[in-house]
Amino acid sequence: MIACPLTAVISLIDTRARYAEENRDFYRIYLTQFRDVSHPASFNKEFRDLHFQQTQTLEQALREGVDRGEMRPLDVEAAAFVIQDMARGLITRRLMGWSRKAAQEDVDFLCDLIWRGMGR
Repeated sequence: MIACPLTAVISLIDTRARYAEENRDFYRIYLTQFRDVSHPASFNKEFRDLHFQQTQTLEQALREGVDRGEMRPLDVEAAAFVIQDMARGLITRRLMGWSRKAAQEDVDFLCDLIWRGMGR
């Protein structure tokens, strides 16, 4: 059982953002795996599996939050994938130099935006 869906969202986004900041070259390679979605079979299996694993963990946390009434009812699978996409977008923006904020400010903003959309 996950204590709070917001904690899971924050943890996922914060961990990914920190990792990307510390491993910019690797994360650039990771991002290239998502550039051509018209050929999903060409995705590196390890990257695809990692992304799907993270999404499933997030989906579980969201489902538990809905079940406990901490969040409004929603399609938790779709929400988990959208959160993953938003986290990737935040990291891409930072890697491109399009954010002048501290990493934690960007993470806090995204988590607040997500929570206000899903929370009660």
